[in-house]
Amino acid sequence: MPTFLGRRYTRGKPGRMEQVLGAALLIFVAAIGLTFGLTSGLFGQQASRSPLAWAAKRVLGISDRPLFALDLADTQSPAPPGEVRVAEATLPTTLNERERTTPKATTVPNKVDQAGPKAASQAAPAAGRPRFADLGDPQIASPIQIDRYTDNLYEKIDGREPQYRQFGFVELRVGQYQYVPGKMVFDAYIFDMGEPVNAMGIYMTEKSGSVHAMNLGREGYASGASVYFWKSRYYVNILGPADADEQAAKVAERIARGIDATIADTREPFWADKILPAGDREANSLSYRASSGLGFDFLQRMFVANYKTAGKTYQMYVLRADSPAAARGLFDKFAEATAKYDKVLSRSASPGGQTLVSESMGSFGVTFCKGIYFGGVAECEDRALVEQKAAAFRDGLPEK
Repeated sequence: MPTFLGRRYTRGKPGRMEQVLGAALLIFVAAIGLTFGLTSGLFGQQASRSPLAWAAKRVLGISDRPLFALDLADTQSPAPPGEVRVAEATLPTTLNERERTTPKATTVPNKVDQAGPKAASQAAPAAGRPRFADLGDPQIASPIQIDRYTDNLYEKIDGREPQYRQFGFVELRVGQYQYVPGKMVFDAYIFDMGEPVNAMGIYMTEKSGSVHAMNLGREGYASGASVYFWKSRYYVNILGPADADEQAAKVAERIARGIDATIADTREPFWADKILPAGDREANSLSYRASSGLGFDFLQRMFVANYKTAGKTYQMYVLRADSPAAARGLFDKFAEATAKYDKVLSRSASPGGQTLVSESMGSFGVTFCKGIYFGGVAECEDRALVEQKAAAFRDGLPEK
């Protein structure tokens, strides 16, 4: 019987090139096996004790550390006990931490202090910093980890990021609560909008349709098993399961109230809330347009409120410019745009500035500038009522 090297080939003897390639492949496979034997650590320290193996490792630049050695530094700590699993969430976000946030979502695991669970649970949180509160209910498990989004907000709210950026978005934190008996999941979103006015602005922008008003935060409402509110500079969403029932709605409200209780707020009214007339104003109708007020990109940081007088509805708006000259500049731009797209009925001097009356598709509006203020009345079918309300509003404003 012929040996392996001397055996006969059914397709003929391989060519010289094929033999060379075959030999090279065998040498390559042998080298892989040798390297694995030197680095795997499967043979303990035997490979290191052999002078030949030691020399080969030095020539090849192979580390003495086994490939499959267990390093405790690479292992993850077990999940902390239930009473401290939100310990990390109770700590304030420092400036340095915020600066270190990368464009990818940062997962913040809860950790236990060396002093033990008791010390961690007693850590004093920064006043006013919202937290994913532990509700103290074994049936409602609080978040084990918190995800943070800054530059990568689009990953979490794809399609709506520009709207949030428009209102000065700073940071989003997301935690997940679980209702154990019903195996229901509730995603809690805490948006840091930088200023209370921005939090109110994005809240009012997203609020739509038929909702159930709630005494929560500065203002809140429920829709199905989801709850929304704003307080201080934060806008909070609790998103429950789509196939919600009454129990899910109750759990969502409990979570929302738990987070609400962690947020400090002076509840100081906005300056526009004091200036816009209180008479006939619809409750909770004050809103804020960070940009594109009245549909014009040059009108920014504008407040708007809805009114109703004798069954007739209209809006009042106002913004503060940096100076009387800047307010007059806005008025001139608005008058020019109105003349281009709508109908100017009159333009005249008024105390401390000018006033313009316009009409668009049967709807009347009055716009004025006075001192540092640019304001007016819009969206009303009664010209006399619009002029009356605008004059009273304008005359009540200070000239400086």
